[in-house]
Parts: sequence; C-alpha cells; structure tokens
Amino acid sequence: MPLQPDASVNSPRQANCLVTRATQLWSLRAKQGAATRTFALVIHAGCLHHSTPKGTLLNKTELIAAIAADTDLSKTDASRALDSVLENLSQALARGDSVQLIGFGAFSVSSRAERAGRNPATGEAMTIKASKVPKFTPGKALKDRVNEGA
Repeated sequence: MPLQPDASVNSPRQANCLVTRATQLWSLRAKQGAATRTFALVIHAGCLHHSTPKGTLLNKTELIAAIAADTDLSKTDASRALDSVLENLSQALARGDSVQLIGFGAFSVSSRAERAGRNPATGEAMTIKASKVPKFTPGKALKDRVNEGA
C-alpha cells in the first residue's frame, strides 16, 4: 500500500522526508494492528523540519551542507573547513588556551576539583578524580539572537 502524505505534512520537502514517510508507515501498521517494537528512523541530509522538544537538531552532515550552500563550496571543501575549525579549537583547548569568537562566544577550559561520589551500581563511596572540562560561554550577539523569538 503506497503511503500518502497526511495532514501533518506541510511541504513537498517534508513529504519526501524519510522520517515523515517512516512515521506514516509506522502509523499505518499500528492502525492495522501490526506495530513493531523497534522502529529505526533514517534522516537524510538537509532535513531540518523535524524538531525535538528543545528545537531542531542540526547534525554535522546538515551543517556541512548548509556551509556548502552558503559559501558556494563543495561539500568536500566545506567538510574539510569544518574539520579544520574543530581540530584547531580542540588543540587550543587541549593546550589550556581560550578561544574567543566575537559575537558568538568563548570556549575555555575549566577545572573540576577532586570530589567524593558514589558508584551508582553498588552505592559504594568513591573518589572522583580532578579533571579539566571544556566550557562554552555564549556572547551577547548569540544570546540576543536566541532570545529574538522568546
């Protein structure tokens, strides 16, 4: 039985989305009493209309596609550029440096002191070692942009 877009499909792009089609198929099977316990979804690159409770999830593949579209680069070049940015950011943080992107925010390294904790499986008391963790502080422009719709 071919799937037909239901009332929740708002655009041709959404109608062709594998998640939308898979959801419709699952709904169809559920109505026929043949719902399965496991259900895997495959999201194709560029499918940005699905939202989580906190907003739309943008993964690395979708970000690369957006960079390529905005800059007229090939996806390969956009991928290499993004990988370079992430690698340089990681290296700077590993050295203990901070990275500040004016208007976006600042990445830094924060230290956590050694502390007492409990093993969740046994309830046994244990010591959690001191560690360094990456930290992001959003800039004013990013905060303002995020709060535009609020």
